[in-house]
Amino acid sequence: MGELRGSYKGYDLWFYEKGEKTSKAVWVAVSKGKRPEITELMKTKKSLKKLINETINKPPTHIEVYKETEIWYNSKTSKYEAKIGNRTKKLDDIEKIRQWIDKRKK
Repeated sequence: MGELRGSYKGYDLWFYEKGEKTSKAVWVAVSKGKRPEITELMKTKKSLKKLINETINKPPTHIEVYKETEIWYNSKTSKYEAKIGNRTKKLDDIEKIRQWIDKRKK
């Protein structure tokens, strides 16, 4: 059934013996909160930690343009971001960002 073998940068690190998830032993990262989900299965704990680092250190991802305002997702903070003029808002829910834009654009 898998064994929790520690945590790293907001993720629980699970180890599954051969036959539990796949035909090989694998490591899995499970978000402990608002970190992005990681679905890849890794052969070693070291490779899993490397994947976690790559995931959270990605540059912000452009999500959409809403009412002429760009919305970005920052994996490191697990927040959506938007900037209007000199005001920047960072929230964990894209709908809340859209509502903030609606209020600022009136």
